[in-house]
Amino acid sequence: MICSVAFGCFPWEFYFPDNKSRRRAYEIYGRIMFAYYIVFIFTIFVQLVVMLKRPDFDIDAVCANMCVTLINTVTLFRQLVFHFNPKFKKIIQKVIDMESQVYRKGDEKICSIYTKYVKGINKSLKLYFCFIGSLLVIFCVRPLLADPVEQRVGDEVKLVRPLPQSSWFPIDTEEQYLYVYTWGCINCMISAFFVTCSDLIMFALLTQPMGHLNILHEILQNFDEHKRNFALRNQIVNDDIAAYWTLVDVIKHHNEIITYVNEINDCMSFVMLCDFLQSSLQVACILTQALENDIDVFLVLFMISFIGSMFLRLILYYHYGNELLTTSQNIALSAWQSNWYDQSPQVKIMMFTVIARAQKPLKFYLGQFGVMSLQAFISVLRASYSYMTLMYGLN
Repeated sequence: MICSVAFGCFPWEFYFPDNKSRRRAYEIYGRIMFAYYIVFIFTIFVQLVVMLKRPDFDIDAVCANMCVTLINTVTLFRQLVFHFNPKFKKIIQKVIDMESQVYRKGDEKICSIYTKYVKGINKSLKLYFCFIGSLLVIFCVRPLLADPVEQRVGDEVKLVRPLPQSSWFPIDTEEQYLYVYTWGCINCMISAFFVTCSDLIMFALLTQPMGHLNILHEILQNFDEHKRNFALRNQIVNDDIAAYWTLVDVIKHHNEIITYVNEINDCMSFVMLCDFLQSSLQVACILTQALENDIDVFLVLFMISFIGSMFLRLILYYHYGNELLTTSQNIALSAWQSNWYDQSPQVKIMMFTVIARAQKPLKFYLGQFGVMSLQAFISVLRASYSYMTLMYGLN
C-alpha cells in the first residue's frame, strides 16, 4: 500500500477522503506518474521496433526487451482499469464493506479465521516483493560490471555499454552514458513498482473471496455453535428461529461472494487473458536469454531473481484461481457435514439449496477462453517451451 501511494498506482479517489484539496493534489501527482509510465512504455516499444529493423538483429537483445515490454504492457492495461473503470472502484468499496462487516459482527473465531488467512497471503506477497527488489538491484548494478558489446551501425562496428533497461533515448547513449544510465535506473524503479503494486493489488482482490469462503465453511461445519452465538448476539430465544436467521446470514454472505467474483470477471477477465497470453512468451524470452549468454555470477543471480519472481507470480495467480474453484465447491461438503438433519424442515430445505448452489463452483475467467486454475498454469509452461524452442532454433 505504501508503494502504491508513492507511485500513484491505486485509485486516487480512495486517498484523503476527508480532505478535498489533498485528494486533488494527489490525483494530479498520480496522473503525472501515470503519464510518465505511458511515455516509458512507448520508449521500450520504439526500441523494440528499432532492434527488429536491423538486418542482423540480436535475438538475445530482442528477448531482453520483450521481457520488459510484455509485462509492462499488461500492467498498463491493469492501470487503465484501476483508474478509469467505475466498476473497479465499486469492487474496491465492496472489499472494504465486506471486510468491515466481518469484524463488525464481533465473533472472535470468525475474525481470527479471516485474519489468519490474510496473514498467510501477506507472507507470499512479501516474498514476491523481495524477489522484485533483488531483481531491480541486479538490473541497475549489472550494466556497471558488464563488458561493452559490439553493435553494427551502418558499416562501422561500435562498442556499446549496456544499460539497465532496453529502451529508446532521444540522445546519444554513449556520449551521455552517465545521464542515460541514471535515467534508466529511475525508469527501472518506476516500472518495477508499477508492475509490483499492480500485481499486489490483483493478488489481494483475487484472494478476497477465499477468506470469506473459509468463514462459511466454519459456520456450516459448526452450525450449532454459531447458531447459539447468533442467538446470543441478537437475543433470540427460539432455537429454530436462530437456525433460520443464521442460515439466512450465510446465504446472504455467499451471494455477496458470488456477486463479487462475477464483478471481478466482468471487470478484469480481458486483462487476465492478456496476462495469460504474455506470460508464456515472457518465460520463453527469459529462458532464451539464459541459453544465449555466457554463464557468470550476475547472469545466475539475474536468472534466479527473474525466473523466481515470474514463476512465483504465476503460481500465486493460478493457485488462488484454483483455490477459489475448489473452496467454493467444498461449501456443499461443509453443509452436508453439518447437523442439517436435526434442523426444522424449513432450515433443511435452505441447507439443500446451499448444497445445490455450491455444485456450480466459482471461477475467475481468462476472457472467454479458459479458467484460472493449475491446468492453465501448466498450459503456460507448455507454451513457454514451444516458444523457447522456436526462438532458439531461429537464432
